[in-house]
Amino acid sequence: MSQSHEKLTGVMLDGRNYHVWARQVIFSLSGREKSEHIDPENKAPKQSNPPTEPEKRALARWKVSDHTVITWLLATMEPKVSELLSFKDTALEIWQRAEQLYGHRKNYSHIYQIQRDYQQAKQQQGQPTMELYGYLQKKKDELRVYQPPTTDLAEIQKREEQDDIFQFLASLDSTYEAVRSQILLLAELPTLDEVAAMVDREETRRAVMVVQSPEKTETKAFSVTARPNPTYRPEVRGDQAGVKCDHCRREGHRKDQCWFLHPHL
Repeated sequence: MSQSHEKLTGVMLDGRNYHVWARQVIFSLSGREKSEHIDPENKAPKQSNPPTEPEKRALARWKVSDHTVITWLLATMEPKVSELLSFKDTALEIWQRAEQLYGHRKNYSHIYQIQRDYQQAKQQQGQPTMELYGYLQKKKDELRVYQPPTTDLAEIQKREEQDDIFQFLASLDSTYEAVRSQILLLAELPTLDEVAAMVDREETRRAVMVVQSPEKTETKAFSVTARPNPTYRPEVRGDQAGVKCDHCRREGHRKDQCWFLHPHL
């Protein structure tokens, strides 16, 4: 009974740290002899029809144990996660649903962020060296969850190209954040050449968008030319002496020759 009030793990599932969370949950349930509740091979005790009294008691004991595990699991989840899983009836259903939602190993955005955090880590002023060392080891261990050790040559080559893609994307400036996110959210990461082509197409699109259309250029030019200078006063022509414009009320020209009404003149 004392174990029912203990916290299963200190890691709270937030949707991005599934593998770290799942690893600690497995260890913790195993230590409490409850791991069978998240094992697909170990389901609820079978019942005959009609069930016998021993079968009823066995099922009742199993439900008590399973409900305890459900409570433990939900207590290690952020509210936004537990709300999605709390209406499942068994611990196994909750476990499998969490894996479906958050357990995808091809989370390229998260792998990219782990690698960036690892590569850009620097000791802060006054930070103990062992604290920095622990942070780096944590990032490496987290990366191994997504990229476990392998001797498969094809997999090794694939990871090398993936690292090259991440390095290329990290080198882009912040204006390419949208296309960078688009690439990292793909179900399958493209090849390095395909990624470079996608970025190049985005660059070409931007260059086309900033080119002004001829109509817009002509309109802008006319608006600048047609703006009269309110301080300008045309010379009074000799043959127009005594003539006064009915529009601007100035002498030396008639209304049909007024530059304010006819800027092209």
